Order: sequence, then structure tokens, then C-alpha cells
Amino acid sequence: MKDRVPLYPGRVTLTPVSGQANTYDMVRADQPTEQGTPLNKENLLSDETAAALGLSGDPTVDDAFGALAGSIKLSEVEATLPSSASWRSVTYGNGKLVAVASGSTNETAYSTNGINWTAATMPSSASWQSVTYGDGKFVAVAYSSNKAAYSTNGINWTAATLPNTINWQSVTYGDGKFVAVASTNNKAAYSLDGINWTAATMPSSASWRSVTYGNGKLVAVASGSTNETAYSTNGINWTAATMPSSASWQSVTYGDGKFVAVAYSSNKAAYSTNGINWTAATLPNTINWQSVTYGDGKFVAVASTNNKAAYSLDGINWSDSA
Repeated sequence: MKDRVPLYPGRVTLTPVSGQANTYDMVRADQPTEQGTPLNKENLLSDETAAALGLSGDPTVDDAFGALAGSIKLSEVEATLPSSASWRSVTYGNGKLVAVASGSTNETAYSTNGINWTAATMPSSASWQSVTYGDGKFVAVAYSSNKAAYSTNGINWTAATLPNTINWQSVTYGDGKFVAVASTNNKAAYSLDGINWTAATMPSSASWRSVTYGNGKLVAVASGSTNETAYSTNGINWTAATMPSSASWQSVTYGDGKFVAVAYSSNKAAYSTNGINWTAATLPNTINWQSVTYGDGKFVAVASTNNKAAYSLDGINWSDSA
């Protein structure tokens, strides 16, 4: 549709009506340079569109939106990745979604809409564990190796080398750095460009599983039965902190002023406003919670057992997803 573009906005011509005192015909006299699209039934909600939506009588545009909202369900929208690889991690940046796969594979995939996916190739076969985006680059790290890779477009990838051959688990971007943590030893790594990596040291040899960035801090959580967590303001120097209880803390994210973590094989969650002091929360089911993220005003967690997911508006109170 087009807007009307008048040369003289609001100008009208008044013509007296013959034989009727103080009565005038009013005609628009704004001299438009663009007539614009007329607002009429055909342009707003035609009979054909109303019928296609199953509406009868004299439906309004609001009725049409209501019919659409009732007929579209996210559970009915299915997308297919380009292969049956063990897809492990997905991220978004610069107009693209990019996914990497674990197992010994060089498969990766990208999408501009999350529905249609196209295959691409990593620089070598590896168990690609995690991918993130920052500073104009996609960056991925691999498990049980010293392999990393970077791409400026999510399609063409170049190899990079991590400082240790260990079980790299998670990579994120924050504070001008890419930061990776591993589930063996007390190893971490950081890179200013996603290409050249430098070793860093975590406060313990916990099985560091997930790392995220928010509000000036990097925060990592550990799996296994542990209450260990760690935070850093620069990705180089890390400080130990304590979760509210021991659990296999699987994933951590940041949103709406809070860090939020979920644990595997439990109903445990936790939240923190500063990444240091944590408070317990309770998920609606005791299952294998795998990942948590923040978007559209909600924290959302998914599990690797059953068909369960959960959401929270505040990171504290959780509900089952329908």
C-alpha cells in the first residue's frame, strides 16, 4: 500500500449548497503528488480472503488476524536440515543462522530464515561442539581436539588452532573476545579475532560445560555433580563462585538483567543478577535439561528426554511449554 502525499495537507474547498443556509459541500483540495492506496473493503479485507479464512457475515480485519492466530501453531512448522548429522549447536549473526554437527564430520549448515537450510563444509572433520557469532565472524570449536574454525559469512570456513587438544565444549563472544571453555583439566582460551587463540586458566578442573556473556561478565557453569561456577570480566582471569546446590549444570544464558542456568537429570535451575551470587529455582519436570536461552521476553529451556520444554518470564518462575 502507498501513503497519500499531499502538496497542501488538510486543504479543502467549501461550496455553498443552493437553498440551504450554512450548508456546504466539502471537497479535498490538497493537490496530492501521490494519490495513495484507497482504504476500502477490497484493499483491507476482500470477500475472497475472508472466505479463505472461513469467515462469514461482515468480518473485520481484526477477525482475520484472529483467524490466522488460531490456525498457525509453531508445533506445525517443521524445518529439515540438509543431512542426518548429529547437529549440536546453532547461532545467529549478520542475517544468518549457522549450525554445526558433532561426531567426526565436516558438515555445517546455514539458513537465512530458519526454515530452508543449505549444506556447507567445515575445514576438516571433527566433533564440532559449539558455534557463536561476534565481531563479524562465526566461530566454532571442536571436542577432543585443538580445532577451531571461523567464517565471515557462515558458508566459507577457515581452520584455526586452539592452544590445547582437549574436550572443548562451549564458545561465546563478549568483551571484545571469543572465549571457549573445556570439560577437561582447568583449561579455557580466548581470542581477539577468532583466529589466534591464547590459553587461559579456570579456577578448578571441573567439567566446564557452558559459557555466556552479559552485563560486562563472562559466566561459565560445570556439569557433573558440582556446585562450581566461575566468572570473568575479561575472559582471561577467572574467579570461582558457587551455585545454590550440586548438580550437572548443563547450560547458562543471559537476558533481561539475569544469568540463568539449568541442570541435567534434575528439576534444578538457578538465576543471578551479577553472575556471582546465585539463587535456586525449580523447573516443572525432573528430566535431562540440555539448553537454555533468552528471547522474545522469555527464558526458554529444552530437554533431551520426552518432548518437554519450559519457559519463564523472569528466570525464577517456570512453566511447561505447550
